Amino acid sequence: MKTITYNLNLENLEDYYSKIRKFTDNVLNESKIAIGDIVYDFQKYLCENPPQNVYLNEDFKKKYNYEEHVFELLFLGLMWKNYIEVAINLDSDYQEILAKLVDLRNEKNIVILEDNGNTHIKEKIDEIRGLLAYKHLLNNDIKNILNFENNYKANQNLILNKNKININNFNKDKNHINDLNKNKINIINLNKNKDHINDLNKNKINIINFDMKNYNLLLNYLKATGDWEESLKHLLIWKEFFQKHGIKLDICLKKILSFANWFEKVANDELYNYTVNVDKFRENQLENHINNEDIIFCARNKIEYYLNMFGAEVMNRVFRYKFEKRDKIAIFLPKCM
Repeated sequence: MKTITYNLNLENLEDYYSKIRKFTDNVLNESKIAIGDIVYDFQKYLCENPPQNVYLNEDFKKKYNYEEHVFELLFLGLMWKNYIEVAINLDSDYQEILAKLVDLRNEKNIVILEDNGNTHIKEKIDEIRGLLAYKHLLNNDIKNILNFENNYKANQNLILNKNKININNFNKDKNHINDLNKNKINIINLNKNKDHINDLNKNKINIINFDMKNYNLLLNYLKATGDWEESLKHLLIWKEFFQKHGIKLDICLKKILSFANWFEKVANDELYNYTVNVDKFRENQLENHINNEDIIFCARNKIEYYLNMFGAEVMNRVFRYKFEKRDKIAIFLPKCM
């Protein structure tokens, strides 16, 4: 039987929807202290520079979706924590290849004609994406679960035999993942930059330079995975805000990361029972996704589940009014249900 990663219908526990409403209220209240000034400045920016086809409610002068912007900053903070190191070390050529494959994968009605009939080229694209994702997109957390270094050489032979692809010696560049000097990335020494930390949890935060270069590298990484297409649209609006508004990005990041750390701690305390099997799934099932294009998606840790729980409640609140006013209502369920 496959491991169930999360379960929202647990016996002897408070109703999930009551629980998540209270949790969301708590997060939003804390956000006013932690990042409220950033969100309010962003809302003013949207009134002056309204984006098109990103937000459902585009009448920014009449209604501000504060909750949605809090979710966006939490998403940015948690993605930064989880993926910035692999993002700054991702080879730009492979990033571009992966990004183009994602775009091609999203094209409609793409097929190739083979001797045995029509075969969707999307399957072939996914095979290539899976090979490249395993080699270039794993962060240290995922590598530790997969025992990456020990399985790396054995996996090369599997790839070569199964896919008949000529791959140059992986061993020559596998150290590229941690080769910070080669990529000329400046990582701030935490001990020398304690003043740059807004420590809401009284925990030390290791901050990699929050500048537009690294922000772009994170966006490029997220694009290469193909898993966060809609979220990227919102992060691009924040990028424009950071560039035009003239605020110091490192100050913003320390606030965002401190709030993300607080969120992670509180979510672990409040929502852990709903995700008790996530770690078991990652430990027992993730190896089945080696060389699959969904490996990053399937390897998400508990904090990303908590983020999605919070995000779902926020979206319910943001969209409820227009949803209830619709003449026709359609409900789409994910295929996992």
